Amino acid sequence: MEQPPIKPPRGVKPIKETSGLLMSVIRTLSASETNEQRDREKAKLENEYKQSDRKLDELILKHENNLTKVMQLFSALSQQISESREKIHTVKENLKACKTLLHCHRDELRKLWLEGLEYKYMLQLLEEVEKMIEVPNQLTNYLAKKHYLHATELLVRAVSLGKRSLDGVEGLKELSQELESKKEHLHLQLVNELRQHLYVKPAQNALVLRRQGSGKEGLFSSPLQRSIELRVSSRQRTAVRRNLLEPSKSTSKKKEFEIEEDLEVTDPEADSAKFMGILVKCLMLLDKLPFAVDKLKMEMQSELLTIVQRTTIYINDYSAIQSDIKQTKQNALLELMLTLFEQFKEVGEAHALLLTHLIRAAEGHAVPVKVYDMSLFWAQVQSVVSILIRHSKSVMFDEHLV
Repeated sequence: MEQPPIKPPRGVKPIKETSGLLMSVIRTLSASETNEQRDREKAKLENEYKQSDRKLDELILKHENNLTKVMQLFSALSQQISESREKIHTVKENLKACKTLLHCHRDELRKLWLEGLEYKYMLQLLEEVEKMIEVPNQLTNYLAKKHYLHATELLVRAVSLGKRSLDGVEGLKELSQELESKKEHLHLQLVNELRQHLYVKPAQNALVLRRQGSGKEGLFSSPLQRSIELRVSSRQRTAVRRNLLEPSKSTSKKKEFEIEEDLEVTDPEADSAKFMGILVKCLMLLDKLPFAVDKLKMEMQSELLTIVQRTTIYINDYSAIQSDIKQTKQNALLELMLTLFEQFKEVGEAHALLLTHLIRAAEGHAVPVKVYDMSLFWAQVQSVVSILIRHSKSVMFDEHLV
């Protein structure tokens, strides 16, 4: 059995004998002069054709099995290629459908995400609304206990909230206006509390100490002795206040003006130095610190005159009880001057404490406030004492004429 024909390797071109033979036949037929020559060429070609046909039939018969296998393999490959094309087409269609579905799910997921954000924002608004509704009661509770720092922080947050995220809530407009009004009036209450701790309470403390120093010997029995005792007690209180302020001075260069309020304390005013610091911070949070400083400077002389007036009435009421009227009047004037001096010292210490808090607040938070100094206070004290001396001389001159 002969070997089947071998396919020439790729890239090698077969010799084109057929085309050359055909051109040779055409040239021969063209060159033939007679029909006999052409007939001979024709017969020769027919004979060669028959030989080729016979040889082809022999080869087909010889390689029939191989040809059958090749045809079957070709049919199977053709069918597999067709099926693969159909599968590829199906895969493409499925990929297009998946892409469309992914786009649809992405839009749906985005929609759900946006809805989640809306619900979260609505819940946040509801929580803020509930907090706003509870603000008036909490504020009243803080103010009743004089926890001004918590009250101020709560009020500032509530007013800011009403102007930002809850601005469009119709049901809270009246509440927001009420809180805004309370915020505008709170700084006046804070200034009044400062006035109490700057003038009223220090003056009362000095007066109580002088009354306690009189003992059983009478209110005006020994002014010099009581004056010495009061100066000693005043120096002790000054040392205590200085110790309270020294830690804050050492840390004020590193930190901002920080002061905490303890809700467990039943009497916040007991620590006057800390209470004034809380009042200063509250005014700073309300942006009313410059207003408060200007108001305190304007009312300084009138407050000192009020102390003089109250102390004079107090001394006169006690001097009326004494039996020796002439001696009592002389002691009363001396007692008045000594008492006023002690009161002015107490008030001066309170102003020094306030100035310390004001300077720390101005430097720590860059508050544009013009802080006064103690020279202004003592100038006002000197002016008030001058007025008192002139008035006393006028009264003594009138009594002498009578």
